[in-house]
Amino acid sequence: MKPELEFANGRTHIDVRFGITRFEPLDLGDTKAPTRLKVGFVGTDETIAAMKGWLERCKSGVSAKESRLANLFPCFNPAAGD
Repeated sequence: MKPELEFANGRTHIDVRFGITRFEPLDLGDTKAPTRLKVGFVGTDETIAAMKGWLERCKSGVSAKESRLANLFPCFNPAAGD
């Protein structure tokens, strides 16, 4: 059996995607919580440029994948947390 993960406001769930989407991160509102994510790339100039382009496009959000398993492929909307 999978252990339950902790999320904001004391909520728990076994699935990280569901928990983050529905309950928010555990450290939500904590002044010590990270506000930035550092990312590093290893690859050719071409693959690094492609990855940077993909991340830039993700800034405006990513649509959910059509699937009968909706929790497996949720949408990502970075503006929703603002």
